[in-house]
Amino acid sequence: MKYKKGIAIVLSVAAGICLGIFILNNVLEKKVAEFLSENFPNETLTYKTLDVNMLFSELELCEIYFTSGNQKISTQKLEVNGIHFWQLLMDGKVEVQSIFIDKPQITYFKGAADSTEKETDTFKRNVEIHRLEIDDGHFALFGKEGNRIFSVKRLDLEINDIYLDGETLKRKIPFDYGKHFVKIENLFCDCDEYHNIQIAKFYFSNKKIRAKNLELLPKYSRPEFRKKVSHERDIYNLKIASLSFDNPKFGFNAENLFFTSTLLRIEGADFKIYRDKTLPDDTRYKELYSEKLREAKLKLDIKNVEISESFIQYQERIKFDRSLGTVAFYDVNAEISNLTNRNLADENFPLTKVNVRAHFMNTTDLYVNWEFRVNDEDERFTISGNAGKIPPAAMNPFFVPAMQIKAKGNLDALYFNFGGNNIRGNGDLRVNYSDFKIEVLKKNGDKNKFLSAIANLFVKKSPKNGTVTTSGIAVVRDQTKSFWNYFWTLIEEGLLKSMT
Repeated sequence: MKYKKGIAIVLSVAAGICLGIFILNNVLEKKVAEFLSENFPNETLTYKTLDVNMLFSELELCEIYFTSGNQKISTQKLEVNGIHFWQLLMDGKVEVQSIFIDKPQITYFKGAADSTEKETDTFKRNVEIHRLEIDDGHFALFGKEGNRIFSVKRLDLEINDIYLDGETLKRKIPFDYGKHFVKIENLFCDCDEYHNIQIAKFYFSNKKIRAKNLELLPKYSRPEFRKKVSHERDIYNLKIASLSFDNPKFGFNAENLFFTSTLLRIEGADFKIYRDKTLPDDTRYKELYSEKLREAKLKLDIKNVEISESFIQYQERIKFDRSLGTVAFYDVNAEISNLTNRNLADENFPLTKVNVRAHFMNTTDLYVNWEFRVNDEDERFTISGNAGKIPPAAMNPFFVPAMQIKAKGNLDALYFNFGGNNIRGNGDLRVNYSDFKIEVLKKNGDKNKFLSAIANLFVKKSPKNGTVTTSGIAVVRDQTKSFWNYFWTLIEEGLLKSMT
């Protein structure tokens, strides 16, 4: 009899506990529902089911739909585990162990009126999330005209130790966070008026950023692009097999975004540049790279850059009735150190060094050493290098369309050493010639014998077979042209002096 009575007591206690849990679960579900309605009073927030399990400190929302003026969000499931219900009920503090979001789809329309904006000082809660996971997320950002600005077809992420409150919400990055890992597939970005960026796969963690199959592509064909611009402008077509940053860090100092990394690697780049010089010149001032970096809003500090197995091609349309002038560099390998524009006032501000090895026009090795200091407002630089034998096949793809001249014979070796600033450049050049002469071409590309004979009268006999060293080369920089035009002007001046 006592045994049966004991069982009855146990069952009664268990039933009471179950009833208490059931009641508390209902109370908590109501509290959560009230919390959602209080914190999103002006938005449309619906969900199919809301389940709270106080015993296991869990909450689950299914088939959520949220709209707020300029944004729409939907997700299959939201799981919250390890909820500190007591803190939530007593003081409104939100602390959870983990949040899992399954297949969220986020659409944001830039420029649309957002009726949900709140003053951040009205947000009184402290929110701590020890781990946030998103599986198979989708995101799209559209402009005022309905054009796609940014999109991601798949987003998987894990972020640990998230904290936010009214103060963090005032910052550019509105929360603190710890270790993180982000994986993105099929990223698209409308990066400027004329180009888009596409990335097949993108990984981002505390230790590394890596992008695979990155592409910077023109929005328009060359004839279409010509109609869109009023003056000369480059079209870029860039493809990179792999790009990575080691030990990346980023954030905001005042209004400026900063980014640091110990190493940037670029592997297998294919970079094609095209310029239509039949258009009017762009006569605006062009900064040298030191000034361009110094004035950039993005503050960088990349200790080392390594570029390997890459290709660069530059083409010019000089006249409609001529072929494109072409210069190409194969198997480009480069090291850059101290690519930085931070802490410009430091007494020991580092020198930026660029060392390049390439195969010029797929015929000869080229070596270039270039140095400048980003904080130097005089924009001083040095650039030196050398190339091996340059045959006519390497020179004429540019000489013929650009200058209507054809080179015959070889430049057996070329050495240069230049320095300069934003106003003028100078230096030395040495050339080894071998049976070198010039033919001036007619409009149809045939040799103009008379002009060729005149041209070769002005070419010294000694340079045709021998070594010529030209010192005292000096040019005044055209500040409406790029650094590379400046560099080519120094080379050109040295070649002309060595031949005449």
